[in-house]
Amino acid sequence: MAVDLTDETRAVLDALPIAVVAGRAVRDKSAYVVDVETVFVNAAAEEATGVPRERQVGARLGETVQGFRDSELYQVLLGVIQTGEPATYETPWWRGERGTGIFAARGVRFADGYLAIFQDVTESRAAERQLRASELRLAEAQRIAHVGVWDWDIRRDKVFWSDELYRIYGVSQSDYAPSYQGYLERVHPEDREYVADVIERSYRDGKPFSFDERIVRPDGSVRSLHSGGRVTMDAKRRPARMLGVCHDVTDWAQTETALAAARADLERRRFSERQAAQINEGIIDGLVSAMQALDDGNARAVRLAMRRTLEQASRIVTDLQAPARPV
Repeated sequence: MAVDLTDETRAVLDALPIAVVAGRAVRDKSAYVVDVETVFVNAAAEEATGVPRERQVGARLGETVQGFRDSELYQVLLGVIQTGEPATYETPWWRGERGTGIFAARGVRFADGYLAIFQDVTESRAAERQLRASELRLAEAQRIAHVGVWDWDIRRDKVFWSDELYRIYGVSQSDYAPSYQGYLERVHPEDREYVADVIERSYRDGKPFSFDERIVRPDGSVRSLHSGGRVTMDAKRRPARMLGVCHDVTDWAQTETALAAARADLERRRFSERQAAQINEGIIDGLVSAMQALDDGNARAVRLAMRRTLEQASRIVTDLQAPARPV
């Protein structure tokens, strides 16, 4: 049966807020499918692709799209047409002046062709790639650690800093002589009391310590450090030396904050995609039934199919919006 949509069916599809396209199988004399031809593009699909409908309708994709017959999309559409099994898929496709994008689609067989509804997921896929790249950069930054070392001779009140620790604090050896009091003055005012308490407690009980702190460089910039150390006791169990390391995690912290925001944004996008996918899957069968009834002139069947379809879509939306139940 040929894909032949009445004017009324086209009007109904054109009014839908979701992108809808329909195509027919192009067969040779032996009835083998050799191409597919676009027969309908609704307004939402025209907007999504950025290509005028008059340029899409009537186009045989194998002739107008380079490499189409070798593409995964062609195999998906062949499977839908030949087996009648619905398919959910993603495919690259043009978006007019915006260039090629990625579309998530649901296709079903309709007559001797297919009906597909789709949405543009280009930005979501780009966000996924950016997130993966950021995670790789973070892993590399963690591998190349910025760690400074210090050694405080408590009895002589002499403090040694490694070259990297000077770089972390933004000072030079010629301009700054390290000391415990000088260190505390460089700790961020909001962290200073806490840091002093941790170090003094370790001084008293001799136990190792670690903490997160912020320091303020001479230029006013703030760095985030993860610091830790241990106390060495003399024979009389008196503190003799304190050794420690400072790990500059500023870039990590900033990257982690950005990654957290990116993950949250990506999860919102994925949730929206899941919503759309469930709604699309729920309504496309009813939409096909309504179209067939509309073409047959059966107004009662059309109303019944559309009512059931809308009710199902409403149930899906309600379920998706409902708060999760505690396990």
